[in-house]
Amino acid sequence: MRAPVGTRTPQRGADREWAVQQLATKYRNPAQGPDAAAHRLHEEFVTSPVFTGRWTRTPHSGHEGWRYAHRITVQPSCLACHAPKDERPAFVKKDHPEDRAYGFGDGNLQGVHTVFVPDTSVEDEF
Repeated sequence: MRAPVGTRTPQRGADREWAVQQLATKYRNPAQGPDAAAHRLHEEFVTSPVFTGRWTRTPHSGHEGWRYAHRITVQPSCLACHAPKDERPAFVKKDHPEDRAYGFGDGNLQGVHTVFVPDTSVEDEF
């Protein structure tokens, strides 16, 4: 079985010192809760369903850089684990007792994937 996107994604940017995250306000893993800048981005995605991605200049973990955010739209296949609370699979209920990532419908905004690229990472490339 492949690991969930939220588990695999951070590993992809680690070798470049990029911060790669899956963030949501209704999260399963508390580490996926948005920081203040990501929360503002999330709200932009909520208010504009056609908004798919955005670059912003922002600090992260004491570094200046750029953050790209891309919307995560709920697909029908997502609903097996993210539909009504009482319909979640037993393993989700067991493994994630503080789960907040339920109650979605097809097409809803689930969260955002973000990539933070620190200025130092870009400077090292040139």
